[in-house]
Amino acid sequence: MTATSALWGVWTNGNDISYLYRDGRKIKEGYLNNIPAYKQLIAEIGSLRKSELKPFGRSELKAVFRRILNTLYSNTSISRREKLGSEMMKLIFSKLEDERTYPDSPPEFRAIAGESSKKISKRIKGLFERVRDELKQDGIFKQSDTIDLDDRSIAWVVGQLERGSLLSTDSDIVGDAFEVFSESKFIGEKGEFFTPRNVVKLAVTIANPQPDDTVCDPACGSAGFLIYAMKYVWNAMERHPKWLNSRNIVEQKREKAGRCFFGIDKETDLVKIAKAHMMIAGDGRSNIVHENALHRATEFEADAKKHFVDEAKGEEDATLKRFDCILTNPPYGSKVKVLPTDAAAFDLGHKWKKSDNGG
Repeated sequence: MTATSALWGVWTNGNDISYLYRDGRKIKEGYLNNIPAYKQLIAEIGSLRKSELKPFGRSELKAVFRRILNTLYSNTSISRREKLGSEMMKLIFSKLEDERTYPDSPPEFRAIAGESSKKISKRIKGLFERVRDELKQDGIFKQSDTIDLDDRSIAWVVGQLERGSLLSTDSDIVGDAFEVFSESKFIGEKGEFFTPRNVVKLAVTIANPQPDDTVCDPACGSAGFLIYAMKYVWNAMERHPKWLNSRNIVEQKREKAGRCFFGIDKETDLVKIAKAHMMIAGDGRSNIVHENALHRATEFEADAKKHFVDEAKGEEDATLKRFDCILTNPPYGSKVKVLPTDAAAFDLGHKWKKSDNGG
């Protein structure tokens, strides 16, 4: 760069990527967190309006997520990919909060050229505090949670995502991209398999859930079944005389999402991904809980139990809530053994032995 007239440059090995800026003869790292858009000046990087945010393309978002994870894995003190995935979810929820609120204000989730990493990080951490306080009742975050990435890494991630809109990106694209966080050796070999989209669509079509039906996935992963079932129900609402041409159909769809769709998963990070996916698609996130679906629902933690147990008659007479439709692809092929206590609620979980009389 010093031998040319170039003001900026990109250095990459295919996985990691960094951006360089030349001030006179001095090359600066950390001055840029992205390259200029077409016809954009260096000084205009990060100068955005929320109305200018564009949906991410089909392959773009997945590539961005993978690049972020690879770069952070190589350049931060966090050596576990699981931990990096958790940090990424904090930043994704912060971006969603920014997109959902104060539509007439400039985005807070942005990295202006030359702005200090510390200043960018402080702004993003403020966004996350709003998210944490709002979603702690959903069990997504604890009051003590903070973003643990260093300031430079936070600023760089913001630069990768700032020009796109997650809320306006097709949920198929988002769901496909979220699987980056759950690929082999990331969450671990625990039997998780992500159901192909065409299989999910076929299963939902066969099940044919209707607008007043309740739907549950007890091994929901990133919420693929729930997203498609929700869209299927919404499409049925648009054709049904009860809602046809309704002025407030958007609000009624959200009400259905929040009342009729339920999910359980035993992986904390997958629950966060599922809630983010549902939020992007149109909400319904509040009924997704972190629990082990092999356990009796009456033994769930209180925040999860209220979604699956009707305790109106008192705890001793509590009854399981019933669902009109179960759509799931539970973990299989796993080397992780099911504990006897986990199988206690299932007849098929018992060992059969011959008695003395040969029975």
